[in-house]
Amino acid sequence: MKDPSEEAEGEEAPVETKLEEIEYGTEGHLRKELEEERTKANTYLNQLKVLKADFENFQKRTKREMDELVKLGNERLIVALLGVIDTLELAIEAGKKSDNKEELVKGVEMVLNGLMETLRREGLAEIEANGKPFDPRKHEVVDQTSTDTFEDETVIAVLRKGYTLSGRVIRPSMVRVAKNESVGKKTQSCEDPGRNSYG
Repeated sequence: MKDPSEEAEGEEAPVETKLEEIEYGTEGHLRKELEEERTKANTYLNQLKVLKADFENFQKRTKREMDELVKLGNERLIVALLGVIDTLELAIEAGKKSDNKEELVKGVEMVLNGLMETLRREGLAEIEANGKPFDPRKHEVVDQTSTDTFEDETVIAVLRKGYTLSGRVIRPSMVRVAKNESVGKKTQSCEDPGRNSYG
């Protein structure tokens, strides 16, 4: 007759073997999954490096193109201004040969008109200020004149012209504005009766 302890030992051996197989199988499975994840991570890292390199190349190319556009824009403006220089040189030569100041002034006016036309084509526009209400975005007040002729804070003289480039103010107009004393007096006279009646 078999010893029960021997039977128990005989049965335990296969259970341990199965546990070892399960543990080894799980470990092998985990190692396989880990290797797959490492492969994926390396693939993503390589893709990221390629994207980074592409983006850096794109930035360099864009900067080169922008620099080229600026150069072309400058060249176009300079070529347009060369015509103005030619006209100015002709006006100077004509002025040296003539005693007639009117001809010299006329020549300089032609140069100025040519220059302004060139700059207008580039988007430059003079700010209209005279007779307009004061606008702090477009005008810079350098003087005020007391008057009853104009509305308060109306531009009555332009001391230096202002300009916009493509709609953006690049230099405000220096202006003199009206200080209409009668506006203040009218306001005060309107307020005084009310103040007296309640006072």
